[in-house]
Amino acid sequence: MKILLGIDTWYPKFDGVVVTVENYCKYLNEGGTCEVVVPNYKVKDESAAHAEHARFVKSFRLPVFKGYACPLPSLDGKLEQEIKNGGYDVLHAHSPFTIGDYFVKMGKKYGIPTAYTFHTKFKDEFEARFKEKLIPNYMMKRIMKTISGFDKVFAVSEGSAETLRSYGYKGDITVIRNGTDMPVPTPEREKELLAAANREFGLENAKNVLLYVGRLVEVKNIPFSLKVFKMLKDAGEDVCFVIVGEGEDEERLRGIVKDLGIENEVKFVGKVTDRELLQGIYLRSDLLLLPSVFDNASLTILEAACGKLPAMVPTGSSISEVISNGENGFIIDEKEEVWAEKVHALLLDKSKLKSAGESAAKTIYRTWKDVVDEVKTEYAKLKNQ
Repeated sequence: MKILLGIDTWYPKFDGVVVTVENYCKYLNEGGTCEVVVPNYKVKDESAAHAEHARFVKSFRLPVFKGYACPLPSLDGKLEQEIKNGGYDVLHAHSPFTIGDYFVKMGKKYGIPTAYTFHTKFKDEFEARFKEKLIPNYMMKRIMKTISGFDKVFAVSEGSAETLRSYGYKGDITVIRNGTDMPVPTPEREKELLAAANREFGLENAKNVLLYVGRLVEVKNIPFSLKVFKMLKDAGEDVCFVIVGEGEDEERLRGIVKDLGIENEVKFVGKVTDRELLQGIYLRSDLLLLPSVFDNASLTILEAACGKLPAMVPTGSSISEVISNGENGFIIDEKEEVWAEKVHALLLDKSKLKSAGESAAKTIYRTWKDVVDEVKTEYAKLKNQ
């Protein structure tokens, strides 16, 4: 099949949806043809390593969403001609904004089936950025109109499907969970990855390591983890907290760390694009803290599972769907003192952490190839409707 994917962001901006789309494209090009319509950030390096199947279109920067650019595919007459004559079997958007709207219009205009995957709780993002309800309400109305125009809608978890229904979507939703590109390392390779992470981040003498990986933004609830960490330090726990990622709230988070007096034990290591080094951090850590109720299906949990690292997540969150409490991870009520008590108990009995991590590797881990095999089946159904 010949597939055209679309997304409203791309490298050098980096998040879970970008990783998802890049891996879709990689495996769809095995035995097929796939390209991705993405915004042009006009950055000199433009992440050439990620440009092989990228179709760049004009875009403009969004002041409210720092670092992001809004693609303008409707201004690209050559792209429309390629869609008209290109023989695409499916146009699959992973964003409901300008790319999504464009794909719906092109699909209807040229009789090409269209699909959309719901990744992000947009309403939460909008309400966090705009204090007045008028703008979020208008934006939600627009994107829901776009989503309702697709022939097929996917969600990445049962919880995300329910969220989309709560937004007003009335159609059928097919759940296809995410995967990871990290391979399961051999014991010898584990040692090499651990050694590299220890050297890079100065963790050789760290007794207990807690970890966060993801965007540094308000909706991720990172201050919750910092307060939990402060309670552990006040209780005399020998522990450090590694924070991997970047985002617009980094300075605010650094300020919270300073105010809590834990700046010597919290390591902000920035964005880690080296996948082997990132895997080494997972392998080196004892527990992944993800107190977010925002995430629909965190890729971080899958990556951690590959490193035999269990996660702690909030009760009722979408990311808790893949976790059996106490067996392959931990589901805890969103109360700081409860989390602190549980983490303290687990660090005293690391056999439970080890057992949960090994179980996560067996029950949570799955590859992007597995995911794309499912997607291909759905594409075939859509094409033959």
